Amino acid sequence: MVNERLVVPIALTSGPGGGKTTTLAFLQERISQFGRDVYRNNEMATLLIEQGMRIKAAIAAKDWNKVLFYQKEIMGATLENHQRMHRCAEREGRPAVILCDRGLPDCRAYLPEGDDGYRMYRELLDEFNLKTEGAWNLYVAVIKLMTAAKGETRPYYTTENNMARDETPELACYLDDRIEKAYNGHPHLIPIQNFEDFEQKKLEVLRAVCRVLGIPMPIEIEKKFRIDYPCFQHFGVDVRTINIEQAYIIFPDKPDEEFRIRSREYDGGQSYFITHKRPVGPKVRVEVEDSIGWRTYYELMARRDPRRGVIKKRRHCFLWENQYFELDSFTNLNRALTLLEVELTDEQKEVVLPPAIRMIEDVTDNPDFKNYNLALQVRN
Repeated sequence: MVNERLVVPIALTSGPGGGKTTTLAFLQERISQFGRDVYRNNEMATLLIEQGMRIKAAIAAKDWNKVLFYQKEIMGATLENHQRMHRCAEREGRPAVILCDRGLPDCRAYLPEGDDGYRMYRELLDEFNLKTEGAWNLYVAVIKLMTAAKGETRPYYTTENNMARDETPELACYLDDRIEKAYNGHPHLIPIQNFEDFEQKKLEVLRAVCRVLGIPMPIEIEKKFRIDYPCFQHFGVDVRTINIEQAYIIFPDKPDEEFRIRSREYDGGQSYFITHKRPVGPKVRVEVEDSIGWRTYYELMARRDPRRGVIKKRRHCFLWENQYFELDSFTNLNRALTLLEVELTDEQKEVVLPPAIRMIEDVTDNPDFKNYNLALQVRN
């Protein structure tokens, strides 16, 4: 996936001690060498805590009214600075990237689990006229770094490089999982694992950002499997379900490109996108995506390929072994079908499937299972 916006906002997030601050400085230098203006939206929670905000004491005391007050201030400052940097970048008129040190949904990790926390988060988003989907869509991609407190890198975990951090390794792991859960369902969530050599971790993040920006060549490598529909009740991981509708559009002057429009509905919010793809080799294709308004979406429906129906599916998103999976259950085909996809950064990388998944066959190279062809099987 690559985005052709002039200004591309990308969020970097992690549990405590994930190396995010160091990686952001590294990215700022390297991306600017590729001819992109780089802007930073610095982490407002750290800034406000250093200035005296007592949100950590409020969380520890479970004074949720006070926590909500402080979270509203953090979210407001984050959103205001995000918009300010976007205006500055647009004013310059050159290709730019905004590197966001944490995104708005991070605040969900610091609210209670379950229905009470969900209600609080909804109340906070309402303050800014946002739904969950709208908060995700502030960012073209979300790169989530694993905390160093997990796995073999645990001896390297430290809070000494951030005065606002005092989390134990156990709390760091807990918050890491909560933050990951807050973004589960984002259309372009990219998890980055730990490496014994931190330089390798930084390079993995750089590669991920370059793929989003199309530097030097935007490629997408995916694996796709036909599976039995699993029992999510016994799945063992957090699953976020999104309703998707997509159709294929014809542009007579671009016969060699595939155009798709898509709507995504989650938690009462709706967002719309247009994507066009061009194959460049086996398993590899150029994919360009951008958001559109609802009016444009329905106007483009008038250009829909008359041979292909509008696909409707329920997308179940989850992370497993630091890989981001999308499980699509199609609801209006002339047969039952469930497909599982994972996007890889390396064609040789091993795909580890959850034990609850029973794979029927690998259909990565089978054109019959491409959405473009499945649209021919939509029930009338």
